[in-house]
Amino acid sequence: DILGYIQKAAHRHRLRRMGLDDILEYSLTPNISSVVPVLTGIEIVNADNI
Repeated sequence: DILGYIQKAAHRHRLRRMGLDDILEYSLTPNISSVVPVLTGIEIVNADNI
């Protein structure tokens, strides 16, 4: 699985040292958000609205 692979990566160890290693599982969870942000000029909007 992808989380198992990433756990071996240097970035994972760096995140763990900074106390941020718990964000990986959340970040790799599919379909967790129904909003896709898109930067248009100086504004961030929902991709559904463009």
